[in-house]
Amino acid sequence: RIWNPVLDGPQLSLQPNDDDNPTTWAVADGNGAVYGFSQPGALAGSDLWVLTSIVDWAHQEFLHVDYEIATLAISGGTAITLDLKQVSYNASTKTGSCFKNAVTVGYNTAASAPLSLSMMGKVILARTRTAATIDVQSRAACASSLVVMKRYFLDTTSRTDPETGLPLLAQVTVSGRQDRSDAATQMLVGKYEYGTASSPCRTRTCPRASAW
Repeated sequence: RIWNPVLDGPQLSLQPNDDDNPTTWAVADGNGAVYGFSQPGALAGSDLWVLTSIVDWAHQEFLHVDYEIATLAISGGTAITLDLKQVSYNASTKTGSCFKNAVTVGYNTAASAPLSLSMMGKVILARTRTAATIDVQSRAACASSLVVMKRYFLDTTSRTDPETGLPLLAQVTVSGRQDRSDAATQMLVGKYEYGTASSPCRTRTCPRASAW
């Protein structure tokens, strides 16, 4: 069974892998790219589907997305934590295996109470962690391990919003290849200052980035 939009995007088509109990959905954009959605981990059986792959058959390009998903007990029910873990791309074969490049996100220790709660359909999404590092990785060959070419450090622990108490991004630094002797050397990418304004942010905290 194939589904097509009634009003916008007539070139799009949605197709489940099973008409009665689908575990994946494929969305074709009419230009050769197919977007794959599934319900990994704790999302199984819910009404929330996440992007897990993009395949461009015309250019033989593949992308895969991994998440860290868990359940969290909250007052009155159960929430799900959904954090981006890794985006793999630049596959070396036509089957979409052996990705040569990846971007991996590392996180700080989870907060004792959710930083935020939101509803996605019938699913309660909880945020308990902030990003700590973003690794840009590469491998020379399929048999080789990924090597961190750049590592971005996100300081989200030294500053909090005075009104909400939520963490704020204070600064970003970057280091080079982690297999080199100077891997611990970091360079400043940017620092961020915050202030309260009546317009246009009114009582919300507005960021201002300082150049380096």
